[in-house]
Amino acid sequence: MSEGWRLRGVLREALANLIASPLRVLVLGAAVGGGLAALAWTELSFSTQVKRLSQEFTAAGGYVAVVDGPLGLDAFACNALQKHDQVIAAGGMRGAGVVVSSNAPGVPFTRFEVTRGLISVLDPNMPAPPRTPGYLVGFAAGTELGLFDTGWVTEADSKPVPVTVIDPATRNEFAARAFFDLVPATGRAGQCWVEFRPQAIEDGLEWLPAVFAGDQTQARRNVDFGEFATDPATQLATRPQRWGWLAVGGVASAIIALTAIFRRADTAVYRAFGLSKTGQLLMHQGEVLTLIAACYLAANAWAAIGYAFTFQVPDLDQIILALRTTGKAAAITAALAPIGAALASAGSPASLLKDR
Repeated sequence: MSEGWRLRGVLREALANLIASPLRVLVLGAAVGGGLAALAWTELSFSTQVKRLSQEFTAAGGYVAVVDGPLGLDAFACNALQKHDQVIAAGGMRGAGVVVSSNAPGVPFTRFEVTRGLISVLDPNMPAPPRTPGYLVGFAAGTELGLFDTGWVTEADSKPVPVTVIDPATRNEFAARAFFDLVPATGRAGQCWVEFRPQAIEDGLEWLPAVFAGDQTQARRNVDFGEFATDPATQLATRPQRWGWLAVGGVASAIIALTAIFRRADTAVYRAFGLSKTGQLLMHQGEVLTLIAACYLAANAWAAIGYAFTFQVPDLDQIILALRTTGKAAAITAALAPIGAALASAGSPASLLKDR
């Protein structure tokens, strides 16, 4: 940049060029902003699908580990897992024969003895189980026997006892047709069910056998990935458009550089009045930064508002994901476009004016 041109003057000329060419700015804004808006919309749409899958995966017990072994395991150690900061709920269960109700004589229902924490794992939507004597009954068994919450059931040759209906079918379909008897965490349990926080499930599966080191146990997921194709976190990390910002940024940079070819005569005038190649690059940089900042804000606002009216209001983490992805596209455009524009309008003032 020559002594006759200062940085403030160069940036002022960059802004003046944008104001003086509204049609060019409109076309560039539509092209660049459209690419950013499409990228933001894609991220919002895909993240909505992943969140929905994550909710279904969580509801089905995708982050629940089941520990069992041929000789059972320590029920107290299982119950103590609830104190771990990465464990949401944990509880043990063991078979306890069958229950025959006078409502349906001759029809046996499986009976389990369980610790209180297991109910929170099997039916996370249920409030804390009541502490009064009685049974917890799976929804399928309750429907078959005509039972309901705060109702009563009479076993064969026994007095009526209160029942509370739970719905464990999404995490254990067999438990939906069973009776549960709450017992203290003592003795041996046939299985230990542990619900981890999503980020801790993989480490938890490796850690759990060590908790029951005295028993021959193994830990497995309650839900196989095959039922959901993949873990939602993995699906988000491997989404097809995760590199979309490179394509959008590259195309936007090429479009801006292409428009510079049609402004070679204007560049010649600036060069003739002493603007150096560095000053020319800075002028392009000022124009691109102003244009990209406006397109970035408008595109993300349009995508978020349009998506909210068309489908649903995106969550904050979805908006942040879209902003981050489009921000990468904007950044690469801001870095490459001025260089491309400067190269497209390179040459002496005389050669540039010949193209006029």
